[in-house]
Amino acid sequence: NNNNNNNSGNNADKTTPRPLTVCIYHGPNRSSDTPREMLRTYDVVLTTYQVLEADFRKMVSPNKVKCPNCGKSYKIDKLPIHLKYFCGDGAERTEAQARQRRNRDRDQGRGSDDGGDEGRGGGNGKKGKKKSMTPG
Repeated sequence: NNNNNNNSGNNADKTTPRPLTVCIYHGPNRSSDTPREMLRTYDVVLTTYQVLEADFRKMVSPNKVKCPNCGKSYKIDKLPIHLKYFCGDGAERTEAQARQRRNRDRDQGRGSDDGGDEGRGGGNGKKGKKKSMTPG
């Protein structure tokens, strides 16, 4: 008997060939359209590196929660700070925070005469102030 030496003949009798099941995993609603439990049922899942990376980041990074007052999303550990100093009941900035202003707020406070074209293709390609080009 040669049963121990050649088992391939026996295995062929016990298995039936079947086609591979394939899932294409993409799109903005991919996680709700194809939940993780359903993905496990497929033999092959086709996707892109970008989709894989985005889903991985969502999985490992802390979840964000919406501020009940302004609706912006914050990491769970940052929301109490936002509520205490910026948006919550009785929120009050510290003296140092009150002195800080965003760059866009500073630019608006200058009263520049350029008509607000900066950042819309009307510049020299460099960041910062635009030089006035007046014939002289």
